[in-house]
Amino acid sequence: MPKILVSDGNRHMLATGYGQLCRSIILALKRYSHYSVIVQKRTSKWDDVPHKEELLSISDDVNDYDLNLIVGAPTRFTKKKPTFCYTQNALSNLRSEWIDWLKEADGIIVPGKFDEDVFKKYFTNVHICHQYVDSTIFKPISRYRSEGPLTPSFLFVGSFGYRKGVDLLFEFFSKAFMGDKKVSLSIHSFTGLENQGINYLLKYSALLNKNVNLNVFNGALSPAWMNRIYNRHDVIVSLSRGEGWCMPLHEALMCGKPVIASKSTAMDEFLPSFGVRRIDVKEKLVDDILDPFGLGMKNYYGNQGIGFWDPQEEDSIRAFCELRDDLSTYTEDAKKAREFLIGKYSLESMAEQLSRAFKSVGL
Repeated sequence: MPKILVSDGNRHMLATGYGQLCRSIILALKRYSHYSVIVQKRTSKWDDVPHKEELLSISDDVNDYDLNLIVGAPTRFTKKKPTFCYTQNALSNLRSEWIDWLKEADGIIVPGKFDEDVFKKYFTNVHICHQYVDSTIFKPISRYRSEGPLTPSFLFVGSFGYRKGVDLLFEFFSKAFMGDKKVSLSIHSFTGLENQGINYLLKYSALLNKNVNLNVFNGALSPAWMNRIYNRHDVIVSLSRGEGWCMPLHEALMCGKPVIASKSTAMDEFLPSFGVRRIDVKEKLVDDILDPFGLGMKNYYGNQGIGFWDPQEEDSIRAFCELRDDLSTYTEDAKKAREFLIGKYSLESMAEQLSRAFKSVGL
């Protein structure tokens, strides 16, 4: 039985988006493939994550394996055995450093067709494996809504950064809700409010009108708690400038909550047509970013002609108002979205897609 080493930097032990991805990969291979799976030597502390006992049953003895699956952003690596990299990009092109580093890989796995097309500009052995949200954890629980805001409430989940479009979220939200009707905006960030991030939060929150109640949380919570957070709100929104998968939107739909999302990258590819309000976008170049809030993205991706997608102001404002004024219709549609996602994105199909990739190198 071939052995797959999942090199994830102990991410499967953490309550993060990449942690969820790594756990899904490991459990998919363990439960539904003919491969034996092992993980890197565990040196991190466990967060409160599901399936811990089953994950602990997986060996972290890396002395013997047949293929190394590296999960995360491309980086330099030393290849001792056939090596695949599971990664995502969600921009119009790749950093030159990534291209150089990935030349050493025997294969690349990405979440969807959008990223596949970009990586295939430079590499031949590129495969697709979707990501996964556990429907037994993320599910509708109506009683939690009473714990949330009393007014119509919108929730953002993700890092507080330019790539995620939080600057646009504050700007467009303030223009959408300028009257006397009360509305709530909650920001749940895993990272990004450290150092200068808090200054940008203060700057952007000052744009909101008095009728908008703002709630902010910074830090990671267990998946069970995140399910509770989604269920406390009415609409989950992302004005992201590009996503490889955007797990929070799938988690929200699993909870029966409608979502607002940019009409680009994986958000346009993987989200169903019901329970979702897509926003028109316009492509821009990283090189042209002028806002100091975006300098981190510009320093990392700039000077290489790489594009991203800005959600458009007028359509974003319309979307916010539509969801507030016709919430019941979108919520009813979101129930169909949950069933769609359960049927289409499973651990079994993850195992099938991973196995197909590994077979390309004879395993």
